[in-house]
Amino acid sequence: MKKIKLTGLSVFVAITLLTSCKKEEITIKTITETPISTITNEKQMVDTFYATNFTNFEMGFEFYASIDGKITKLGCKMPETGNYIVSLWDVETKSVLAQTQVAVSNTNIFTYKELISSVEIMARKRYIVSVNNTSGGVNKKYYVYYNTNGVDIGLSIYSFTKSKITLLNYRDQQSTIPIFIESFNPNVQHYLVGVADFEFQYNE
Repeated sequence: MKKIKLTGLSVFVAITLLTSCKKEEITIKTITETPISTITNEKQMVDTFYATNFTNFEMGFEFYASIDGKITKLGCKMPETGNYIVSLWDVETKSVLAQTQVAVSNTNIFTYKELISSVEIMARKRYIVSVNNTSGGVNKKYYVYYNTNGVDIGLSIYSFTKSKITLLNYRDQQSTIPIFIESFNPNVQHYLVGVADFEFQYNE
């Protein structure tokens, strides 16, 4: 049997390679964010809210991510219990990428439902997340979040960034069913309304 002679250099190289591989495995981690709930809970950009019931609305936000990732859950926070349809839309194609019914039983928290298949999100690509306030054929109440310093003068809070997500504008359209919201009203850009949310995951 031949004996393998290891030099000091070869041992050093082998140890370095093994250490490098181990470090790379440790540094990769998955981050999960729920941007709208974080913004409202931490009172970022908005510091107060009320509940109202004007008519049947599809209400949502146009946004983009600064990094590739995926949306694994859709959710909402509503002031009345019920079953609400939350949707994720592609702004460019105006098509629905994911849609689910969220059963809200606790009106004080955001409720999420895991998607059957997660949706891959491309960095800088624009999307809309929205909720319809129709439940059981009835237009239910919805939340209106705002900043007390800017609401009287209609000071826009958009665009702003929370971690990897940038909210570009608020959108709404009268409808009893989920619908792509074509445009946004510049006069109501000091509000977060609805409110819909999502769980965004990415690797760091």
